[in-house]
Amino acid sequence: MPLFDELPSNLSFLLSEVAKWFKFSSQRRDAYQTLFQVMNANISDLSPTRFFTPSDTCWLVTGKVIYAILTQ
Repeated sequence: MPLFDELPSNLSFLLSEVAKWFKFSSQRRDAYQTLFQVMNANISDLSPTRFFTPSDTCWLVTGKVIYAILTQ
């Protein structure tokens, strides 16, 4: 990925693997939902967004991946 080539390798790995980490485990998603709610208890009507998997062909998805990680 052109944009990912410019990032440090450990950050590129994190961005590409975080969606997979939650995708295949409902237990991880539930634990994350609970943690998110505890960390954001003072903000009403806030819920975690879905994590995206980066795309080789669509650079806009890469932006969504980075935004989702940063805002969560």
